[in-house]
Amino acid sequence: MATGIGTADVAALPSEITDDDLLLVARGNVIYSVPTRHIPSRFTARKQLVAPLLSDFATQVNFAGYADVTQVDDGIRVFVDRRSSGNNLRGCFRPLPTGSWDVALGFVKGFRHGNCFGGIALRESATSKLLFQSYGANTVPGWFLQSYTNPTTFSSTVSSREERGLSVAWFRFLLNGSTIESYISADGVSWKQMHTGHALTTSFTSAPDQWGFYLNNQSGLPCWLDVIDWDE
Repeated sequence: MATGIGTADVAALPSEITDDDLLLVARGNVIYSVPTRHIPSRFTARKQLVAPLLSDFATQVNFAGYADVTQVDDGIRVFVDRRSSGNNLRGCFRPLPTGSWDVALGFVKGFRHGNCFGGIALRESATSKLLFQSYGANTVPGWFLQSYTNPTTFSSTVSSREERGLSVAWFRFLLNGSTIESYISADGVSWKQMHTGHALTTSFTSAPDQWGFYLNNQSGLPCWLDVIDWDE
């Protein structure tokens, strides 16, 4: 007769492990509980990456000339050649969930120079209008929230900050009522709010219906961006 507790006897963990969880450790005939915040980071589960497929973001926008997007082992890579010039956003998109959405992407940045931008984007397919959070700045590494009328026409910089050292980062858009909130994260778990209260109709005629990622290269040097994780 089988004894003990098996996987069929307990429910699956409904979310990521947090610092408030307790780990049960059996030593000898005694069971001990340990808060996960006291466990060395090498033993603590954090963000479970979900590598995107190109088929997940099937709508490709503006990839003609000097740019391509490919499937790699751990996600998707967008590459833009040095010969690209001016505003020329290349992006891949999928439909936004219905209702109140909360979408995020994890990235590895493949550039260190100015005038190269890349990150998460919202798109209104009927008008081609875009709102995006990005790595990059004109002169220093930073974070931008910008809107474009279409992939080649700049509209406005909504907000910008210096955020140095973000070679790996997560970007997130959240719909709160009729406004869009923007967040960044260094690990995909703990989030920093960068901007709030951006009304839908400030950057869009009605509202975005797609989301995804993009890269814009104005640097005169090659640059790439890897998408390593996604969540909606």
